Amino acid sequence: MKKRLIAIFASLILVVTGGSMVGCSKSDDETFSLNGISSNGGIGAVKDGYLYFIQAPTTATTYTQEEGDLAGIYKVPVDENGAMTGDPVLVYSCLAGNKLGQINIFGDYIYFSTPATGKYSSGETMTDRTTFARVKTDGTGYQKIYTGVTASITSYAYYLVQDGNDTDLYLTLLEDKTLKSIEVGDNEVEVIDEEVLSVVFSENQGVGSETDRHIYYTKSPAEDYVAQAGTNVYRAEPDGDKELISSGVDITLLAIQHGYLYFKAGTTTYRTTYGNELGKQNPVLYQSFDEFIFTEDGGIIVKNKDVGSFCYYNWTSGSIVAGKLLDSTTHELMLVDRGYVYLLTSKDAIVRVELNTTHGATAQKEVTVTSDTTYQAGDNLDYEVIGSTLYYYVKVMQKDDTGVERTSYSLKTIAL
Repeated sequence: MKKRLIAIFASLILVVTGGSMVGCSKSDDETFSLNGISSNGGIGAVKDGYLYFIQAPTTATTYTQEEGDLAGIYKVPVDENGAMTGDPVLVYSCLAGNKLGQINIFGDYIYFSTPATGKYSSGETMTDRTTFARVKTDGTGYQKIYTGVTASITSYAYYLVQDGNDTDLYLTLLEDKTLKSIEVGDNEVEVIDEEVLSVVFSENQGVGSETDRHIYYTKSPAEDYVAQAGTNVYRAEPDGDKELISSGVDITLLAIQHGYLYFKAGTTTYRTTYGNELGKQNPVLYQSFDEFIFTEDGGIIVKNKDVGSFCYYNWTSGSIVAGKLLDSTTHELMLVDRGYVYLLTSKDAIVRVELNTTHGATAQKEVTVTSDTTYQAGDNLDYEVIGSTLYYYVKVMQKDDTGVERTSYSLKTIAL
């Protein structure tokens, strides 16, 4: 396979900004439009022919201007296949991507996370806390949306809500055990619920099916539920409304993907599109596995160590569909895209096999996509296919003028 690798290296001077809880304001004519925007979230977002992405630094959280580490938000022109057609340029100099890092674009603003710059009473900077912020695509108009009050924000998502002619954007997140929602342009933090055990957010910014437009989370039964066992499952709106949709059964929420809510009861994995009830009409798999990813057709790919293979399972027309994809238990699942399953080898190279959904399919031979040693540059900065181009990060080691070695992560691409 002909490979085209493009390494992006750019040094910059970090601009440190001040911190506050919420400091974002919405203008009367702001619409949060998704026109001309694709591939939102993850490594980058494409808007009007440009890929906006994070040039990721090391996992450290403090930098000086003298260090000039690789960090910041860049843009680069891309064609309809996702291939880069020019050189990247700096949009905004900041420390983005070190934690919970990903890029979203709504309207004319880029949304990202960055370490907080406020100070504790001891005088230390709150770099263990996360600030969610936005900046215009031309690099102006920086605004803070929310700064965590603890150091334990574990997951988040943006939800775009259409109500008649009005469109509102919400930042939703789980902080410690508190589920919160912040309307962009509003100065108030809405607490949806407390003592939350787990939550799953939409991967499509709340745009799509009925399932995508909601937040699902679990709690333990309240003390006055004297005889109740299991967990309570709730469905919530980004504006804070919520309702109980399941109780009395041990439920593990897995994901909202491809228009489905996936959850596990016992050892069985289910998918559902039900709204005000959970619904267990569609089982996907009757076994439990630690490593899995879901497919667009509602199926699941798992690492099945019992048979020594990666396998595909689904439930169609009242019967199970099962087949092997690759005889290996040393690889790690990466992603599924356009008929291929991508995996990371024990040497951190990337391989792929076709997604064969035929019942009784036999294992295939893997094809190497790249032999580069790849890295996860942040919680949400790992691998992504845009068009027919795969994006991934590699580690870059450089020494400064004093001989101190610095680490950063550079984005590379390969045409598929």
